[in-house]
Amino acid sequence: MNVTPRPLLPKRRLAGAAALKLVTCASVLAACGDAPPGEGSAYTVRDSAEVSIVESVAPVWGDSLTRADPEPLVQVGSAEEGPAQFAFVGMGLLLADGGFAVTENAVGEIRVFDAEGTHIRTLGGNGGGPGEFQLLSNLFRYRGDSIGAYDQRLRRATLFSLADGGHRTLPNEVQGNYNAFGALADGRILLYSPGGGFRPDLEPGLQWVPTEVLALAPDGAADTLAHLPSRQQLVLEGGDTDQVIPAYYATQAVADDGFYWASQDRWEIRFFNGEGGLRRVQRRPLEPAPVTQAMIDAWIEANLER
Repeated sequence: MNVTPRPLLPKRRLAGAAALKLVTCASVLAACGDAPPGEGSAYTVRDSAEVSIVESVAPVWGDSLTRADPEPLVQVGSAEEGPAQFAFVGMGLLLADGGFAVTENAVGEIRVFDAEGTHIRTLGGNGGGPGEFQLLSNLFRYRGDSIGAYDQRLRRATLFSLADGGHRTLPNEVQGNYNAFGALADGRILLYSPGGGFRPDLEPGLQWVPTEVLALAPDGAADTLAHLPSRQQLVLEGGDTDQVIPAYYATQAVADDGFYWASQDRWEIRFFNGEGGLRRVQRRPLEPAPVTQAMIDAWIEANLER
């Protein structure tokens, strides 16, 4: 994708597929550039209790539209059996050398390609043994030459060397339905719960189900960094939850020294440091627009045509 708008996010390494979602969100917000704001700036910055508040009022690139190049940089796919044939692509991860890794969830594999789309090696596979997966739920960069993969069913992270394909499994003392969304520079892996389950602590109605954000150390111990909204769900009488479609979800990404968190019902991205402290809020102040019958009719017509 040849989109190079002036960056909203600080120049930190982002890890994981969720990082691409946040970068897209950042481009929409377009709150700040590298230079300090001046008169007539598209954004303002102020500090509140050691938290930087950045508010955008217009894109930093002006009125011109920023578009993705319609021609792909590289294309991988084949009708013939082999590593270029995919049935169920789960996640993709850009690598530091310009290559990329793609998960084939149908067989629990991670396939690594160079920048030209040539297959380098295949990692993992279906199973419960070392280096295998039963529910490959995320893929992220790890320190050194490694990438990490998380198995949500087995509740374990596996690190693979990109140099030789070797692997090791990290211990995990965390119990429950958690998923990884990236790793900090110090080797801690960040986990969150996608929501769901019985919640007697929430009032009946449409609610944001919160999650603990956990930092899983290489020795298996975990610390709670924050409690943040994870997914919007309908809470029934008694505490049972029912997923609502469409629903709002949280979007996450990890940097070397902290993590980003955004929920789809708010035009803002929050950055937390590696200990869970809020350090930066980047937002686009917008007034909500009411849904009109004309908007509903247009949506129905467009979907019927499709």
